[in-house]
Amino acid sequence: MNRQLASSLPIGQTNAMIDRMSIEQLSTEEKIQLVEDIWDSLAANPERIPVTPAQQAELDRRWVEHQKNPASALSLDEFKRQLAARL
Repeated sequence: MNRQLASSLPIGQTNAMIDRMSIEQLSTEEKIQLVEDIWDSLAANPERIPVTPAQQAELDRRWVEHQKNPASALSLDEFKRQLAARL
């Protein structure tokens, strides 16, 4: 299923279309594209992705810790530097 077709169909029709086709019959490239399309649709509406109570509690805990010591946060460049040093 190409990106334009998938994005132009209402969710119910897209689901019905995916239900009717056999994913096993897709090529590897088509399967990767399907996953990318699904991921893109999720990323377009991050507020609609449910967060479990445990995940929310962890986010809240991390936010409180950050507010106590904002200087402990790393910039993206520093994070990348430290990550590269570990690899």
